[in-house]
Amino acid sequence: MRKVCEDHTRTQLGRLESVSFTEITPFLHLLNNIWYDHCKAFTLIINLFLKLDRKNQNGGLWDTGIDIFREVILTKRIKQATISGLMKLIDAERRGELVLIICYFSVLIFLS
Repeated sequence: MRKVCEDHTRTQLGRLESVSFTEITPFLHLLNNIWYDHCKAFTLIINLFLKLDRKNQNGGLWDTGIDIFREVILTKRIKQATISGLMKLIDAERRGELVLIICYFSVLIFLS
C-alpha cells in the first residue's frame, strides 16, 4: 500500500513542478491544494483500515501519510521555494499589501 501511495504522491509532484517557483501565489496555492487532497485521501484510507490501524504499533497510517508526503513532495528545491514564498508573502503583508496568508497556514503544518 505504501508503494501505491508513494506513486500517487509522485504524480502530484509533477503537477507542482509544472508551476513556476517564481510565481509565489500560484505555487503556494497548488501546494496547499495538493496537501489538502493528500490529507483527505489519507483520512479516507484511515477510515477504511481503522480496525487494522489500531493494531499497528509503528505510528499508524496518518504518520505514514505524512512521511510519504515529506519524502516525495518536500524535496530540497520545493521546500526552499515554499519557505521563500511564504517569507515574501509575510513581507508583502508587512508593507501593507493585501495578502490572504490564512490560506497558507496548512502549508506551515507539514513544514514543521
